[in-house]
Amino acid sequence: MPQSKKASMAAPDRISALPDAVLRHVLTFLQAKEAAQSCVLAHRWLHLWKSLPVLRVTGGHVQESREFMEHLLILRDRTPLDACILTFHRASYDDMRYVMLWIRS
Repeated sequence: MPQSKKASMAAPDRISALPDAVLRHVLTFLQAKEAAQSCVLAHRWLHLWKSLPVLRVTGGHVQESREFMEHLLILRDRTPLDACILTFHRASYDDMRYVMLWIRS
């Protein structure tokens, strides 16, 4: 079957048909990095991650997350946060100044 016929027979994108509030709710269950990566799914998803009410950043060392967190805090809009979950497996005393700065932002 030609590629164009297969594409026309494909099921409609029902997820993108959901309201923004529902999509944001679903994205809150993802890590912040994964939620930000959702912007490549469709044009409509481009800015959804910026207004999530929950930020989840968990994983390795604070130093490994510094660049991502700085970009995240600059690019997200000023939607109030209901929760900010920061969990790191390794953190030093010096890392705490970065974490405190992120919390104040």
